[in-house]
Amino acid sequence: MSSDESLRKVLGLDRGKGDPDIPDGWETTKIKFVLDNMIAGGTPTTSNEDYWAENDEGIPWVKISDITGHEQISETDEQVTTEGVEEANLTIHPSGTLLVSMYASLGATAVLDNPATTNQAILALYPKEEVIRLKFLQIYIKAIRPYLHSLSMSNTQDNLSATAVGNISIILPPITKQKEIELAYSGKSEAIKRAEERLNHLSGLLSRYEKTIVADAVTGELDEY
Repeated sequence: MSSDESLRKVLGLDRGKGDPDIPDGWETTKIKFVLDNMIAGGTPTTSNEDYWAENDEGIPWVKISDITGHEQISETDEQVTTEGVEEANLTIHPSGTLLVSMYASLGATAVLDNPATTNQAILALYPKEEVIRLKFLQIYIKAIRPYLHSLSMSNTQDNLSATAVGNISIILPPITKQKEIELAYSGKSEAIKRAEERLNHLSGLLSRYEKTIVADAVTGELDEY
């Protein structure tokens, strides 16, 4: 079973479409109902230098390349000025905000380490803390990424809107169960990370071994059997 399949099973997403049952105390709702707010970003006029900062002296501006492959975002490739924020009517999100990609790498998520704003491809989510934990929401979105891709296929631009994301159904356990799922996922993630590190190490050893064999063959030092 793949890590994605295991995650979907933990969240109850492996049930058949004809089985409406969910565990006692769990409920189904829509993502928009577990949020205080969700805000998409924008892009200041690129030709106006007054809107773009240099030398990391501006306000971090998150785009898809910043969010893809990262659990946390502590820095960005580009920064905007306060004038740029005003021109594009951007929101500066506080640290701890959950970001989700609506274009290209659909469903890629990351949490801000520092205050930042985003472009229009990124949606900032503000969970209702009394209803849903931020980490659980991030885990859930990761689990439904295959669904997000299928949903986007009905859109000629191959992306999602804030409205589409808000209308996605979510299976919502009690807060205590959300914490348990977070712990289980964290442990699984660490195991996967260790396995990947081990595979990378073995791959490196194999590569060096192959190079040695080739070198010995060329110099005539390879033993004949």
